[in-house]
Amino acid sequence: MQISRFRNNCGVTITELMVAVGVLGIIASVSAVMFTMGFRSWRQSYAQIEVQGDARKVLDLIERNLRQATASTVVISQTSGQPAYSKISFTKVNGDAMEFYQTNDKLYQKVDTNVNLLSNNVQNVLFSYPDTSDSYIVGISVTLQKSTYGGGAKTIQLSVEKVQIKNP
Repeated sequence: MQISRFRNNCGVTITELMVAVGVLGIIASVSAVMFTMGFRSWRQSYAQIEVQGDARKVLDLIERNLRQATASTVVISQTSGQPAYSKISFTKVNGDAMEFYQTNDKLYQKVDTNVNLLSNNVQNVLFSYPDTSDSYIVGISVTLQKSTYGGGAKTIQLSVEKVQIKNP
């Protein structure tokens, strides 16, 4: 009688099965962590892009209208209960009365009686005269923030710009 040198390997042993399950478990847990990190990174990048877009849009709109203002009509103040210097009002050369002001985390534009929401990610808006001897230059500082993943980290964009008023 001859003993066969090769056994019939039709199945797997319990040890092989346990090793395969362990390896798959490690791969699955590493994949989940990488997916979560990628998702958080994407959310933060998306929030940063949104905040930068808001900052650019807000500053461009304020600058464009402020350049057309009559310098003698510019008044920097605050809305009741809001940060100091967070409101600017002026009259444009064409006679439109304009205001830009912060209320909580929102920035509004008021043209005559029409009110438009410009951004709802505002942390702070500050209008100032950088050089007190020159009322034709107004400084604008806008700080925007947006919560990212799970209310945790925030993305913040600070933009500062000086605007020269063209009309006396």
